Amino acid sequence: MTTIGLSRMNQLISREKLSLSVLKRTFSFLSRTKGGGYHKINPKYKDTPWRDKGYVAFLGWGGQSMLTYSESKLNQIKE
Repeated sequence: MTTIGLSRMNQLISREKLSLSVLKRTFSFLSRTKGGGYHKINPKYKDTPWRDKGYVAFLGWGGQSMLTYSESKLNQIKE
């Protein structure tokens, strides 16, 4: 994972409050990576999923749960 990805993961682990800017970036990243198929383990890495960098990054940023949460929160703020 990148430095930013690790930072985001640590923010989520420590349950820090996320700014609107961070929430938007998180949603953007997760949307892009899910769209790229990184929300699933590449069959090439089915026996060693920790080697699938895209999948690991998607999970590190909060995965599907964070994608759902961030989308919901951004829609709530918009209204």
